[in-house]
Amino acid sequence: SRQHDGALTYVEEALWRAKFQGRPSESGRDSTLLSAIPPSHISLEDIDRRLAYASVVALVNSKAPEFAPYFAELLRAPVVSVRGFIDVGQRLHKVKRLAAAIVQLKGPACGGVDLSAFDWINELKGEEEVFSTLRYLLPELADLVDEFLELEQSGDVPAFRGAAADG
Repeated sequence: SRQHDGALTYVEEALWRAKFQGRPSESGRDSTLLSAIPPSHISLEDIDRRLAYASVVALVNSKAPEFAPYFAELLRAPVVSVRGFIDVGQRLHKVKRLAAAIVQLKGPACGGVDLSAFDWINELKGEEEVFSTLRYLLPELADLVDEFLELEQSGDVPAFRGAAADG
């Protein structure tokens, strides 16, 4: 479909830009970017999975490279036995939602939240640790994004943002 083609082109361009306009991570330490080439368990014929994978890579590499090690763990597992993550398509959708939430929290709509307190997720290894953390982290971060967006819509901008906007 035409919409998928346009979205895929946009994501692939974002991947290219992330690769060739790379910069050190904001935390000051080197981070390895995610590969634009999906692992073998993500079928190239399945446009939805391919698009979800490319979206995660584009979001993380361009706006949250400091979390690339955690996302690499999430994306590399061909088979996962943790409940809620067994289906590859559902798993990719949840990983994409987490990447989007992190990027939103770091962005201007949420006041550029400092997420360095979550650096510990990069040390997680193994499916149980990685996906159990995702199970709890995703709704927490999504709720936080929703709270910021509700404040924005109601005009109740937090003081630190209001002061920055005035000065």
